[in-house]
Amino acid sequence: LAAPRNDGRKMLIVGAIDDDTLLAAVLAGVTDGATVGACLAGACGASAQTWAVRQCAALWDRLCSEAAGVRFRLTEKGWNGVAFEESTMTAWTPAEHGLLAAMPQRLVEGHHLDAALKTIGALDRRLADETDRLRAEARERKVALRSGLFANAYVGQSVATPGITRICTGLHGGLFRTVSETLERTIERRLATGCLSPGQLYLLLALSRGTEIAAPLIAATIETHWPTAPYHLRLDLLDAARMSRSASDDERASLIAALEALPEPGHIFISSMIVEALQGLGALEDSEREHVTVVREQVEQCLADPKDPDRQALAYGLYSAQFDHPYAGAYCEVIGDLSEDERKAMFTMATDGAGDTAFFLGPLLMELASFGDPGVGSSIARWTGLPPKVCPMPQDAIAVFVISHIVLAHLGCPLPNRHGDGIEPPMQALSACGAILYWCNRADLDEAAKRQACDTALRILAGDGFSTALNVIRHCEHALIEGLHRLPGNAPIQRSILSRFPAETADICRRALHDADSQTGYFQHYFDFGRQQDLTFAMDVLAHRGDSTELGLIKGYADDNKLGKQAIEAVKLLEERLGAS
Repeated sequence: LAAPRNDGRKMLIVGAIDDDTLLAAVLAGVTDGATVGACLAGACGASAQTWAVRQCAALWDRLCSEAAGVRFRLTEKGWNGVAFEESTMTAWTPAEHGLLAAMPQRLVEGHHLDAALKTIGALDRRLADETDRLRAEARERKVALRSGLFANAYVGQSVATPGITRICTGLHGGLFRTVSETLERTIERRLATGCLSPGQLYLLLALSRGTEIAAPLIAATIETHWPTAPYHLRLDLLDAARMSRSASDDERASLIAALEALPEPGHIFISSMIVEALQGLGALEDSEREHVTVVREQVEQCLADPKDPDRQALAYGLYSAQFDHPYAGAYCEVIGDLSEDERKAMFTMATDGAGDTAFFLGPLLMELASFGDPGVGSSIARWTGLPPKVCPMPQDAIAVFVISHIVLAHLGCPLPNRHGDGIEPPMQALSACGAILYWCNRADLDEAAKRQACDTALRILAGDGFSTALNVIRHCEHALIEGLHRLPGNAPIQRSILSRFPAETADICRRALHDADSQTGYFQHYFDFGRQQDLTFAMDVLAHRGDSTELGLIKGYADDNKLGKQAIEAVKLLEERLGAS
């Protein structure tokens, strides 16, 4: 059952055991939630179902006891500066982890709700106590303590977490949808009481996904809980409001009033969610039309002095308002009506005025480059710098890094000399990726010159930067980039390091699989899951581009608990490809 090669036939194996004593002994060693879930669903027979139901029910006393005793510590290595004290958590066995992984499905089916709310109530009391205990230290370290504690407790990105955190994380991050009408009524009844702790409310909102909670109830819940709600709870409250589309006009008006009464959140994601909820409820149409005049005046003021730093910052605000302002349509209309020269000036100013952690930079750089004017190169060149190792959205940071190198090369502008930016291998490796993408997109060079220009970067990835090379290549390959087709000219866009240098990339993947323990990442929070993603990427590359000598290497991972399934799929693909060739 533990062998990845048997992953597709576990239900048959368990279901074939007709000796209850043997069955119980076997199930006691099952460690994956999918098999436990199949047992709970009755797919492995009545005896296995009875066993799984009984084992899940038996966990809740220990889950509650653990939640009531956990402690936290403040550390730079923790998520949002916070981490659990591992010594205060229960040592769950691998088999119990399998039961915990199956618990979200039990909850959406209507089981264990009282026990879950009791356990979360105990954990919320611990969060309150820990907030008092750690407040002074958090203030000194500048840690957003309440949201940090809540995120670790219920969103959970750490490897070591309490059992209830695993359950909540699985429920919120999975594709679970409540189908029980009884549970829906229970959720609404619980919400109507107003007597819920933040974690309990978070659980009920997660359980209600896929259903529509009555608009007056959501409005009342927002008014009651918003002032003290942590960041992730606010996101879910707004998402529930956004789903109230079928409410009557009066009910929608009440919900709109509750949303409009919210104070300025000071956070771009919260602001965007409020906008989306209001737009979904039809609250902004008339006001948006009236706002066009205001936006035109702001744009005129902005363009009056393109070199003024304050007006450059205003330009970025006007540009980003197309995506995250309550009246986004007004900004889109006014900016769309500008002449080409005015739009280019506006986008240049916005690029210069954006802060280092600004959002929507990828589309902005693409818009600016689409004019085909090398004169904007100095504004784009700024964004070829290395992203910070600790940043809120690594995917966006990498996308900006990739886009800036590609469009700068497409415009024929020089690449800034950044040799002093960093001497650590991870920084060298990412810089090397940027250099490859730049030189491969210089349309004025022939293929031999491009290859020669990339040689130094390739040597870095194969040498000093090897331990991070796989990670940074994967990040660049998977960066979400749209709109490159809008760049002027007929020169082909080289988007992929893998496609341009398949042999060199395959060699990096091969060496990484031979020496998996040495692999690390560019960004600070490189957990085991990141290494799994990197090695899965490496196997996929070799499956598509390797030869028969790779079979043994990939097969060596076939019995790995974390990578076995991916290894088996890669072997199948490689064998099929070799057989067809």
